[in-house]
Amino acid sequence: MTVVRRSFLLASVMTGALAAVPAVADAATTTPGATAQSSGELTALQVAEQIAASVQTKVLPTNFAENAVYVMPFAIPGTPQTITGSAAILAHFQAGSSNPASQALEIQQVNPTYYQGQDPGVVVFELEIQGVVTATGDAFTLNSSIGVLTVRCGEIVSWHDYSNIIGGSAAAGTIPQLVTVLDSLA
Repeated sequence: MTVVRRSFLLASVMTGALAAVPAVADAATTTPGATAQSSGELTALQVAEQIAASVQTKVLPTNFAENAVYVMPFAIPGTPQTITGSAAILAHFQAGSSNPASQALEIQQVNPTYYQGQDPGVVVFELEIQGVVTATGDAFTLNSSIGVLTVRCGEIVSWHDYSNIIGGSAAAGTIPQLVTVLDSLA
């Protein structure tokens, strides 16, 4: 198993300019036994790196397979746990980016850790994020999620996203709103 750690720093959250984004690694050089992909096809590690960078840039990769599956095992009850199809997944992310809750945290740094096993098409990644609470200016550090990503022929075929909903709500100062939502489900 290969473990790769990288940091992405945001120079200006307002302009979206990245201060330092490492070059995307070639999976054949970082993963023993990895097979080379066809020219132009992204590896699972490269796609995971794009996802980590998108936490700051808000530009999510769009290379979902037509029948891709996005799974959120710890979704809030009453919200979808599984979204199927590239168009539905991209619409889900678009709706989430316009949600006022997504503006509560100004993310300044993402510290991803990647774990790649024997299958070069599968990567597990952890995301730690750092930044400030928009309303208060208070600094926060959050272990935001763990993802299990499967990429075939350069396309995302499945992404299991284990988000830290309670930790994110605590960092944003929205625990009372989360409790209200959960109480309404009882």
